[in-house]
Amino acid sequence: MKFFFKTKLIFWVVFLANLTESKAQTGPPVCKIHYGYDVSGNRIKREYKCERSWLPTDFGTSHTIFTKVFPNPTTGVITGTFSEPIGGEAGGAFITVTTMGGIVVFQQAYNQVMSSVSLDITQQIPGQYLLTVSAFNKIETYVITKF
Repeated sequence: MKFFFKTKLIFWVVFLANLTESKAQTGPPVCKIHYGYDVSGNRIKREYKCERSWLPTDFGTSHTIFTKVFPNPTTGVITGTFSEPIGGEAGGAFITVTTMGGIVVFQQAYNQVMSSVSLDITQQIPGQYLLTVSAFNKIETYVITKF
C-alpha cells in the first residue's frame, strides 16, 4: 500500500511539473505510458511520460517552406513553390543542392520577392541529390532524383 501511494505521488509531481512547463508553449501536454521489454518479451519497465504537443501556430503560418517540389524525378530543372512569398519583410531563402556524398553542386541565396524558384542541375550526373532550403527561420531537406 505504501508503494502505491509513493508511485501515485511521484506521478502527480511529474504530471504537474510537465503541465506547468508546457504552459509556456501553446499546446497542452500529452501523457502516455511507455513500456520496456527484455529480450524474452517480458515487460520490465513502465514509465509515464508527458510531452508537449505543438499547435500549427507555433510554426508560423505554414509548416513547410515549399508546398511542392517538381518534377521529381527530374531530367535537370527543378521548380520549388514557396508556401508564402519570400523576400522583402519575410526575409530571403538560401538553397543548396548536394550529392549524397556531401559535395555541393548548387548554392544560391535569394533575397528578391518571389513565390517560386527554378534550379538547373542538367550538368550533373544521374543519381540522388539533397535539396536543402533555409527560409522563414526553418531548414528543410528534400531528396531529388535525377535521370
